[in-house]
Amino acid sequence: MQTRVRLVRWGLVLAWMVGIFALSAQPTLIHPAEPIADVILKKLGHMTEYGVLALLVWWALQPAAPSVRWPALAWPFVIAVLYAASDEWHQTGVPGRNGNALDWTVDLAGAGLALVGLRVAWLRATGLRRSRSR
Repeated sequence: MQTRVRLVRWGLVLAWMVGIFALSAQPTLIHPAEPIADVILKKLGHMTEYGVLALLVWWALQPAAPSVRWPALAWPFVIAVLYAASDEWHQTGVPGRNGNALDWTVDLAGAGLALVGLRVAWLRATGLRRSRSR
């Protein structure tokens, strides 16, 4: 794969990580007045952040012929989970924020669901292409 393409892909991963870090460095974020809505939005935000991160890492790691085999999905998952752990640790030093295991678990779920969703969608799409070409 071309070096330029790799740089762009990894640049997007890095930019996403910087965005996560910047949000985590905020002492407080705007949140809804309703406590249950606040919790739901925060957890969905965590899942989305790390789901997107896992997908970006998967994309950055792919050669010219992408793979959704489990080994190809393992590294993106591991990288997202480790970054999530470092983010939760980072939040322990931010006034008004706290890192906790529940948020890390939600981050892990977001990364995992995104990668499983990618695999399912990919296999369905390629299965449809195979059946149409017969």
